[in-house]
Amino acid sequence: MSGSLSVISHRTAVLSRLDSCINSAMREMEKEAVDWVQDQMLFGYHDPHGKDGHTEIYQSGYMSEKSIKAKAQRDSQNTYTLSVGTDAPYGPYVHYGTIKLKGRPFLDDGLAKNVDKQKQIYLKHLKSMNNI
Repeated sequence: MSGSLSVISHRTAVLSRLDSCINSAMREMEKEAVDWVQDQMLFGYHDPHGKDGHTEIYQSGYMSEKSIKAKAQRDSQNTYTLSVGTDAPYGPYVHYGTIKLKGRPFLDDGLAKNVDKQKQIYLKHLKSMNNI
């Protein structure tokens, strides 16, 4: 006497769902990253900056909230990247500093201060895999 067991693999469906969850997480982080950097620009620094003594990085002009852009992309099968930057011509001078002006790495700081939020977003989307 013998018995047999048949197993149906859902590997393809599971991997497809995992990709979908990761893509959703990256899209959400892409939107949130702009807010994180903008908050850093407005409220992240307390020492005076420039001759007029203001503490925020931007007030108007090129360094406005519209100058911050974020892009999430899949680089390879296992690698995703979230890039955040500014198209303001003098953004690098503000970020890295000059001989006369101390740098304020608002892009790096805005992301670094929100690592826990990034993890929460990622986990939230991965937990949705339970709905397979």
